[in-house]
Amino acid sequence: MLLWIHAAATLLAAIVLQRRSGFAGASPFMQQLGPAPANPRDDSCERLNRLEEAALAKATGSEFEEYRKALAAWRKAHPGYQPSCRTDALGKQLCKDGAKLSALLGPATGDEWDAWMRELAVHEATPDDCANFAARQVVEMWPPHVWHWPQQTSEVILDELLGDAEYASYADALHLAPPFGAPQVKFRHRPQGRFQMHRVEQLNHWRVLRKAVPGLELSQLEQVVEFGGGTGNLPATFSDLGYTGVHFVYDFPTMILMQRYWLHYSGVPAVLGMDVPQGTVRSTGNMRIVLENSLSDELVSHLDTSKLQDSLFVATYSFTEADFESRAKIWRVVKKFGVIQLAFWAQFYGKDNMRHLEELVETDLKPSHWVAWWTMPPGWHATPGIAYYLVAVRKDRGNVRRLRCVEELGCTSSTAHMLLLTET
Repeated sequence: MLLWIHAAATLLAAIVLQRRSGFAGASPFMQQLGPAPANPRDDSCERLNRLEEAALAKATGSEFEEYRKALAAWRKAHPGYQPSCRTDALGKQLCKDGAKLSALLGPATGDEWDAWMRELAVHEATPDDCANFAARQVVEMWPPHVWHWPQQTSEVILDELLGDAEYASYADALHLAPPFGAPQVKFRHRPQGRFQMHRVEQLNHWRVLRKAVPGLELSQLEQVVEFGGGTGNLPATFSDLGYTGVHFVYDFPTMILMQRYWLHYSGVPAVLGMDVPQGTVRSTGNMRIVLENSLSDELVSHLDTSKLQDSLFVATYSFTEADFESRAKIWRVVKKFGVIQLAFWAQFYGKDNMRHLEELVETDLKPSHWVAWWTMPPGWHATPGIAYYLVAVRKDRGNVRRLRCVEELGCTSSTAHMLLLTET
């Protein structure tokens, strides 16, 4: 079983080679919506809302399982764009917990992400903004622009996914999946159906890992910890792929409230880590999503640290965009993980990521892990700059021992920065 810490697009910010921090005018990736779907004539929406309120008040036990079943039935009957009976209830829950944010954020730091989090906190504590969150967040471009950033990625990765001989392994989370998140985000269309680029990006990272680490499958994952959850899309993606373990999302307190909103909007259940008692969180046969406040130490109390050998750490940009203190805090745990995947820029706001990661490999990974580090293919991210993948596999792993440099993934002798691989 594996533990996955994944740093998704939540912490992406802007310098010349990174994503833009702001947008002007209308986005070409957003669509105009008509009126929301009508509320159902039966009491299914009201019943779901009552179950949701009870389940969030008690994040374990029979109440939550009853809510899970009701939400799954609702998602099947009402995918995508949600009626007002749901957005009203979700908005009330958002503001209820948003009222607590001022005590959780701490002193202002003055950096761009801190400013974005404080602006988001105001929206999440203002009744009118909460009630209209689904209608306004994307349209009015409330920062951070986690819905807009993935839309700038080239569709080349979509076509490569569709052309993959193993596309059937991903289809349930792509064109066969119900829509996830903000309904204003445009779909990309292919003969197979319609696609969301935030899903395409996530599935391409997972595709890279499956090909670089032969034998790695979701069925081996017992725990997932995602560092920087972006829109909340990854746990929903894994849910659509049939994942049944525990998925932790580790992010700012403002972000995890937003992620819970969009997960519940999309019919995927989640709870806040602060509402979960201390002690190891384990799967009960159904996927569990726990949203952890990165400004606290609650995550550590919920992890099963006995699973480190069969654990997976994935950081797509946020680990290498975090300050060094935050990196050190999480690295103390993840450096012992069985599988590690990073995607990153060489430099970020003056931080030399190449040098920092070389130091971590030499000090912490080289003695215990095989390592492949290569340049990401052009078009696989949303900028014209150069990005990298680093994948490491512990030498003493049981069912996934080997690591490969795969030309299909852009890894060749000319693109490799470092190859410390097992003998063939």
